[in-house]
Amino acid sequence: MAEALSPNKQRLPVAARIQSPTSPFILGSNDDQLERAQARAARAAAIRRKNLTVSQSIDASSDPCLNKQQIFDLFQNCIKLASENVSK
Repeated sequence: MAEALSPNKQRLPVAARIQSPTSPFILGSNDDQLERAQARAARAAAIRRKNLTVSQSIDASSDPCLNKQQIFDLFQNCIKLASENVSK
């Protein structure tokens, strides 16, 4: 009965499972600059996520609402950015 339950009896040897590296699909050229840029972007995003998590845990004890000055500064920055976009 142990022989009927064993999945190893019907497995192919490793050499039979290895397939040749030939493929009907042609691989595109390797763009090292693109890969480096993507890696840099991924690292930068990971750092931003890490910093955001740390800053949120520090600010969790403080009041989550903006005060009047912060709202005013945010509003001024939005107006400034909007006017820059219109003039472009």
